[in-house]
Amino acid sequence: MSNELSLNDLDAQLAALEASSSDSDASSSSEDERSPVQVPREAKKRKLNDEEKAQEKLSNKVLRKKMRQGLSNLCFSYLTGKCKFDEMGKPCLFSHVKPEEMTDADKAELIRELRHRKRFDPALARVAQNLNIPMCRMYKKTGQCKQGEKCKFWHLRNELDARWKGMEFWCDTCYLGFTSEEQLKEHKNGKTHKSNSWSWQQQSW
Repeated sequence: MSNELSLNDLDAQLAALEASSSDSDASSSSEDERSPVQVPREAKKRKLNDEEKAQEKLSNKVLRKKMRQGLSNLCFSYLTGKCKFDEMGKPCLFSHVKPEEMTDADKAELIRELRHRKRFDPALARVAQNLNIPMCRMYKKTGQCKQGEKCKFWHLRNELDARWKGMEFWCDTCYLGFTSEEQLKEHKNGKTHKSNSWSWQQQSW
């Protein structure tokens, strides 16, 4: 594994800032020929400068990685109401936008990044579901979309995508999500599912 900082990894940000603070404290102890007033003042200034440099370096590293992957600038921790940097009074590397203030572009960024997440977060899922983002009609109908990753609507490619949307029940055969077990049973008894099941069996023979 590489040492690259992962997206929205607040613990890594904190560790980087604490490390920079420790280094600056160590260097300030060598200032023994200056006045008692001058030394603490300049040491404090140097400490702040070191922290700013560390923050800028960390920010650039994260932004480069996000640009390579085309992922979101949104702070997921803030969206779920628990960003550590707010409590510390320090600037976060990600954008703090309230769910009710999100633009269509923000919503599109959110669902694009959710497609890349492998771990399900119930709190974040509730935020996404409350935004009432529609399903992509083209993808639902054909399984394809010309917009690809740029599409601002939901593409349900697998069971995890369906859970982000709020559909806990999934049909592997038809790639469709449902909000209740009754809906899933009704679907499986329908012509579309039976036809797709037959097609899959023919292909596997």
